[in-house]
Parts: sequence; structure tokens; C-alpha cells
Amino acid sequence: MQMDRISVAVPRTCVADVAQNTKEICKLVSAAEEDEYNLLVLPELCLTGATCGDLFRHDALAEAVEMGILQIAKATENHDICVIFGAPRRVDGQLLNCAVVMHCGCELGYAAKAVGHEQARWFASGKGQGVFEIPMSGGTCRVCVSFGYEMPAVEADVFVCLDASPTIVGAYAKRQDAVCQASLRVNVPVAYVNAGFGESTTDAVYGGEGFVFRNGTLLAETEALSVSAQFAGCTIPSEVSASEAAVDISDYNDFLPNDERCGDALREVLQIQTLGLAKRFLHTRAQRLVLGVSGGLDSTLAMIVCVLMTRVLGLSASDILAVTMPGYGTSSRTYQNAQKLMNLLNVESREISIKAACEQHFDDIGHDRRPDLTFENAQARERTQILLDLAGMQNGLVVGTGDMTELALGFATYNGDHMSSYGVNAGVPKTVVRAAVRYAAECGLFDAAVGHVLLDIADTPISPELLPPLETGDISQKTEEIVGPYDLNDFFLYQTLTHAVAPREILTRAAKAFDGVYDCAYITEQLNAFNRRFFTQQFKRSCIPDGPQVFGVSLSPRGGFVMPSDAVGTGWQL
Repeated sequence: MQMDRISVAVPRTCVADVAQNTKEICKLVSAAEEDEYNLLVLPELCLTGATCGDLFRHDALAEAVEMGILQIAKATENHDICVIFGAPRRVDGQLLNCAVVMHCGCELGYAAKAVGHEQARWFASGKGQGVFEIPMSGGTCRVCVSFGYEMPAVEADVFVCLDASPTIVGAYAKRQDAVCQASLRVNVPVAYVNAGFGESTTDAVYGGEGFVFRNGTLLAETEALSVSAQFAGCTIPSEVSASEAAVDISDYNDFLPNDERCGDALREVLQIQTLGLAKRFLHTRAQRLVLGVSGGLDSTLAMIVCVLMTRVLGLSASDILAVTMPGYGTSSRTYQNAQKLMNLLNVESREISIKAACEQHFDDIGHDRRPDLTFENAQARERTQILLDLAGMQNGLVVGTGDMTELALGFATYNGDHMSSYGVNAGVPKTVVRAAVRYAAECGLFDAAVGHVLLDIADTPISPELLPPLETGDISQKTEEIVGPYDLNDFFLYQTLTHAVAPREILTRAAKAFDGVYDCAYITEQLNAFNRRFFTQQFKRSCIPDGPQVFGVSLSPRGGFVMPSDAVGTGWQL
């Protein structure tokens, strides 16, 4: 017996608020019932949120879960619908990550996930799957319930897959392809659904991907990376010919693919950043976004994300407070671009010079104004103080602008530009920052006037602008003359985090990749410099603010690359 009306749904989650999540799930159950679907599949741990962390162990959460399950049962008791949703359950003294199977108001049982190391802190491991006989008019339907998108080797009429995996660039296509290929193997309907908006964005964003496939053909899908609850369903045809349109996306050899997929990847970058910021903005009940705008790449990308967030949430651009803070090294080009960008985007803008405050600070500490590290760091910390205090005055959230490459190199002032309320660029390497700004200028997100400014910013030499400009007014302090070319640094970073190969192998790969651009001696010099910075600057990364993971690698001390601040990098020198 085959279920012929299958739906998938992604509720808008409130982390650890089971009562609210229950209401959201019941709304989706009602929608499925009204459209006469006989199966509804929701994500893993959607009753609590998948990102509760150690709250999973608390009695208050466990008691709320049991109440929520009873309410969902009541919502289904007068309807011939099977609802499958994720929830933590205490069974025989163990906490299990379960997929609860509900039909006509009765709980038919649960499948318990075979957890990996990432969830072993909270959950005991189960079988990972379960096959349930669902009573239907005219017979029964065998539904196999599992987690992720691996299809167990069992006989079933329908396969159901619950997931709660962070979204990174390229993940949507890979997941869709995996479910597509699985449906070809089993030749019966496969429904997959992943956790979505509302999960904690401490270090990651959840995309809310939902698919129904049959024999390689996509029959229904939710809108991924959306801030609203999602619902999609279909009628399963009796026969579906195999599709030749299955997605195929190869592993990247760098952060971005070097072909026609690059534009799609950059669109995902912006979407992931935007949804991460939207969740944090709503959760903190902030009224303003506050950020510094320098006319440089990083703050420009952060500004783009802020504007996109206001669009997604139906807010006004005037809910953004953009502050330009000219100092000793501000050049005319970056200053003018910052002013143009703020004016064209219709954000609230303010200009606050940091010179007088820094002069007072230098007098207080007895500094002679020589252009040393203290001279530079004092400016960065003064700017951060201004932003944090303005945010405090207006119930605002300070949006961090520092990028992933700067974190890897430690090229940030500790408790200066290193600090914010939420770091939207923390998962984006510098080369991708530049590419994303160009993409935003050329893809139609903004009008031509904004696009012109964005392209000029993308062409501006990268600089912290903490030392006085040249007599011509041009930038005197160019970052790539200090830390080396960003294309090389990002190559080293990707290889270090993704492949964990020895420096000698990274050198070999870099020499091949940059043949004709940089010679081997120069690459060796830059690789040694990268590794020195990478090891000595870990202490800054050990206490960075929350920010969304965008690619398959991360420098977050909570869920990304784990490294002690006292590690010695001598063995990584060539």
C-alpha cells in the first residue's frame, strides 16, 4: 500500500521553547490535514530545536517535550494522517534523539538516531532507523524512518529522512543530489527535511531544505534559507521515469568553484550571512543594527548583509545605524565611498572623528604619537567603543566586520575590531569577501549607482588605514604588503583546515596552482609567515564572537578548528 499524498515542512523554531514549537508544528499539521496529505515529515529535534546544547539534559525541557508530544497527538486524532517529527526522549534512563511517529492521535513508536561524536555529549546511540506499519484504508504502508540521507537496506513503501545539519555553501545541491540518488536506488518515494530558520546561529545557519523524490524526479521542495515556516507537498504518481537532471556538484578545490557555479555559491554566501544575522537580531529583540563603515571591503560586505536582512524581515534601511569614524589614516577614496554608500542605501549615518579621543588617550598613557602598534590599536579600540556604546544607547546589535582570513592571520586588534555582538563575516575569507561585493554590485541586488560604488570599493587596495595617508591623500598602509597576498593566504588556509597536509605538500600544491604568478621561493616565504601568524594568534580566535559558518571549514573555537592558544608551530616551518 503506497502513500500517495506526501508533504514536508520546516517550522520556524524557537530554541528550547517547546510550547511555541508545538504551536508551530500543530499549524503545519493543520495545513497538511486541510490539503488531505496522508504523510507529513518535519525535521530532526524540531520540537525543541536541534541546537539546545546542554539544555537537552534538563528536566524542564524533558517535561515540556512530553507535553508537546501529547498536544501534537491531539492535533492528529481526528484525521487520517501520519506525522513524523524529531524530539529528544528519555527512554530507560537514556536520552535518545528520536523521530516520533504519530498516526490518528496515537504514537506508533519512534526511531532513535545512531549519533556521532557531535551529539554523543547529550544522546545515547540508537539503531538509527525504524520501519513502521501505518494503517491506511485498504491495507498498510511500510514507512522506513531514518536520519540524514542514507537509505537503510530494508523493504519499505516510503523512506523518510530527518536531519539537522548546518548549511554551508554548496550544501543544498549536495543534499538534493544525495536524496535524488537514494530515490533512484530504492525506487519508492523519499522525503527528506532539514532544520531551518530559528535554530541558534551561534556558529552556523540551518537552511530548511525539504525534498520529496521518486525515482530521481523531484516532486516537491521547500524554499531553502527562508525566515518563514515552509511547507511543500505532492501527489505521488503511480509510475515515475528516472530523471536525467540529477544535480552533480564536485568538491571544491578552493572556497569557490572556478566555473558557472560561482555565482550560485556567492548567492548562498549572502543568504547564509543574512539568515544568521536575522536570527540573532530577532532573538536579542534589538531595534537597530549598528556597524562601522570605512569604505573598505569587510565593512561593505557587512553593510550589504545588514540591508538584505532588513529586506528579509520587512524592516526599513533606516533601522541600520552606519557610523564612519575617520582617523589618522583615513584616505579620501575610502571616506568618500563610505559616505556615498551610506547615502545611497538610505541608512541612518553618523560621522564621529576618533582623533580627539585618541589624542586624549595618548596623553593619559604618556604615548608620544609615534606610529607603533599602540598608535594603531588605540584607534581600533576607540572605534569599537563608539559602536558598542551607541548600540547600548539604542538597543542595537553591533555587527562585526572582520573576515575569516584576518582571524587566521590574527590581523585584528584584540578587543578592537576583533569584538562585536555578531560577526557576519567570520566565516568568509578575504578573497570571497571581494568576490561577494562584486557579485552584489553586478547581480541586480542594488541599483546602478550603488553598484558603481561597490565596484570601486572592490578595486580599492586593502588597508586598515591606521597610519597617515600619503601627501597625495592615497592609502599608505597596504595590508598585502604586510601579511602577503590574500590569494596565497586563502589557499594556505583552505589547505590547512580542509586537508591537514604537511607544509611541504601545501607548498607543492601552491606551486602548481600559482605557477607563473609566484615563484617557489616567494611561496615558501609566505607559507612560513602564514604558519607563524596562524599559531601565534590563536588566542584571538579562542574568544571571537558568534558568527555563521559559511563554508565547510570554520575557525570558531566552539564548532570549528580546535587548537590550543599555546601550540608551538615550529614543526610547520619549512
